[in-house]
Amino acid sequence: MLDLILKNCNIIDGVSDVSFYSDIGILENAIVKVGNLKDYKAAKTIDCEGLHAAPGFIDVHSHSDFNAFIDNGFDSKVRQGVTTEVIGNCGYSIYPLAGEFLEKIRNEANDYGVEVNWSNLCQYAEEIRRRGKLKVNLLPLTGLSAIRASVSGYSAKPSGISDMDKMKELVSKTMIEGSSGLSSGLIYPPCCYFQPDEIIELLKIAARYGGIYSTHMRSEGNQLLEAVNEAVSAAKKAKIPLQISHLKTAERHNWYKLDSVFELIEAAQLEGAEISADRYPYLASQTSLDMILPKWVFDSGDELSIRRLNDPLISSNIKSEILKSHPADSDYWESVMVSKTAGKEFLKFEGMNFRQVYNIIKTTRPDCQKFDIVDCLFNFLKKEKLKTSAIFFNMCERNLDRIIEKPYVMIGSDATARSDSGVLSRGRPHPRTFGTFVKYLTDYVKKKKMFSLARAISKITSLPAKKFGLSGRGRIAPAHFADVVVFDLKGLEDKSSFTSPSNYPDGIVYVIVNGGIAFSKFNDYPQVHTGELLLKN
Repeated sequence: MLDLILKNCNIIDGVSDVSFYSDIGILENAIVKVGNLKDYKAAKTIDCEGLHAAPGFIDVHSHSDFNAFIDNGFDSKVRQGVTTEVIGNCGYSIYPLAGEFLEKIRNEANDYGVEVNWSNLCQYAEEIRRRGKLKVNLLPLTGLSAIRASVSGYSAKPSGISDMDKMKELVSKTMIEGSSGLSSGLIYPPCCYFQPDEIIELLKIAARYGGIYSTHMRSEGNQLLEAVNEAVSAAKKAKIPLQISHLKTAERHNWYKLDSVFELIEAAQLEGAEISADRYPYLASQTSLDMILPKWVFDSGDELSIRRLNDPLISSNIKSEILKSHPADSDYWESVMVSKTAGKEFLKFEGMNFRQVYNIIKTTRPDCQKFDIVDCLFNFLKKEKLKTSAIFFNMCERNLDRIIEKPYVMIGSDATARSDSGVLSRGRPHPRTFGTFVKYLTDYVKKKKMFSLARAISKITSLPAKKFGLSGRGRIAPAHFADVVVFDLKGLEDKSSFTSPSNYPDGIVYVIVNGGIAFSKFNDYPQVHTGELLLKN
């Protein structure tokens, strides 16, 4: 007797070019039979007549590192059909933890009501087993910012031999503990202080354990080509597979560079380098508002950064640098939207672009004639203690389509899973948080007709499963894990927008994770927490 039968499914199996009509039999956490199951019995049977069944979607670029300890921690991903998330991206992971990095993570966790009582990946895994609430599978990468901050804090000083030895030891340890590789966020401190040769030395260690390298490159705009060259060169020298995170051409004057980006990647592929990328189907990115500041401002941590903003001479130099790139009268300031504030004072500005913020704030200032938009930025960041999140509208649709069309590009939300209630409902998130995968399918299959449904599904199932070593996932076939999404293609609709982002999509009917029903549109089954932390080896 089976545990679950999905009967009368139109199956897209993740690898075939066409769909086929059949039943899916599930026992415990595995698919055991695909075929005519009319003579089989099961504890539960779901009639999927008129619906499609596909492998659960794999979000290759996620930031849901804390979510395993939060109620409803994966709602916005599960309800898109996501069954596996890759965490620890952009150089940021919540393991290993030591020194001031440990204190920083504890403070961040406290905002979610999460207690941090681990210091490494092994202990993080144990805490998930003990008190986690996993509706999806998590595959962990280890962030190079976490590695560096745990050894030498947030200092920009060059790493000495002793510090590098400690970092190498941490990389080796985290790989042994089950990390699938390393990630970098080369625009964020302290990862941005790594020299290219230092990164290569750490990547070589991860490569010995069969790891991969996922990178938020050093630039996605003015120095984009140099950044691609750095990433490709590092991967080739370390002999490690490369994943370029959220590939883009940011800012209008850089849009023309995309052909050269493709040439660099594809030339390296022809030489044998294993290079792929991911992208979300939106024209705006999201990160912290303080990323407008020059990178040297962040040397030695947030407290010193704020002191620099308060120092008249230093802040004048910072201001000059910013105005060179973004003049006060440029339309750049209309392209930056405040998405989440840390304190209540500026809560009213969520959803406004920074020009609107400035126009309101300056009216309250007696020195409004001398108070320009960069002064406003500094004032905002200081009061918020650098904790403001912002959305940056800086990309074009033609380049987005060309990137997603590439056969080596998969889909990643670049988002922390959220909910429409509780602590994960705060702020105004990027719509990718609630809509990435449904928007991808509706835009590229139903509207633009750039892909067949089968090809579109392969880019979010079997392709990422192969890249990230997810054995037994990304395909509907016997002996594979029972990660399945059942959806109504005609009814698929992304309902999340920049003005109203926290809306779940329509069209996802059932989501099954390791044989358990994690989501039902009809609420006809008790939802379970059958996700697993997928440790390598």
